[in-house]
Amino acid sequence: MTDLKSKLGNANWRKYKDTTIDVDGEELAVVIRRAPPGVAVQVLEEARKTGDVDEENNPKGESGAMRLLARMVATVLFEPGAVRPLFDRTNEEDITTITTAPWLLDISDDATAALGASGAVVEKMKGNSEATPIEH
Repeated sequence: MTDLKSKLGNANWRKYKDTTIDVDGEELAVVIRRAPPGVAVQVLEEARKTGDVDEENNPKGESGAMRLLARMVATVLFEPGAVRPLFDRTNEEDITTITTAPWLLDISDDATAALGASGAVVEKMKGNSEATPIEH
């Protein structure tokens, strides 16, 4: 593999924002990163395979919505300086941990926005004129 190919293939995901999560009064530093468009597609495919969303990517009930949200958070939440997400979106134990975490809703807007920017790119490629604008 060439040096350039290696660098391109291992590039860090772009940072969406640095933030903190309050856990029992302690502020824990985390980083939310933008997932590449192909990863956003994988998240939806995985959610369909597990039965959390239907073929139109609509969550199946409240449980499906929570599990989809947990999968999204697991995809974009990083420890500062890390190159891989903190949680594994394909690990049932990690998904359960996130869906029952008291901090989930504290970061849900940022996590969905970070993944949503990737989703907007996918929708634009599919020709959906109502795709959410991409933040810069």
